[in-house]
Amino acid sequence: MEYQVIVVSAVKSIGTDFSKACKELAEKVNEQGQWGWIPQGGLAVGETQSLKQPYIMQAMVKN
Repeated sequence: MEYQVIVVSAVKSIGTDFSKACKELAEKVNEQGQWGWIPQGGLAVGETQSLKQPYIMQAMVKN
C-alpha cells in the first residue's frame, strides 16, 4: 500500500481563506482519485508552530 498526504495552505495575503483552500484541496483529491488514490479518513487542519499559518490536509492511500 502507498500513502501520501495532500497539504494546502489556507493563508491569503492578509488573513485566511478556508473556503478557497477547501476547493483547492477537493480539486487535488479528485485529481489523485483518477490515479487510483483513495481518501483515508477525514481532512485535518493544522498550523505552523512559529507563524500560526493554517493548512488543511487529506491522507490518501493506494493499493
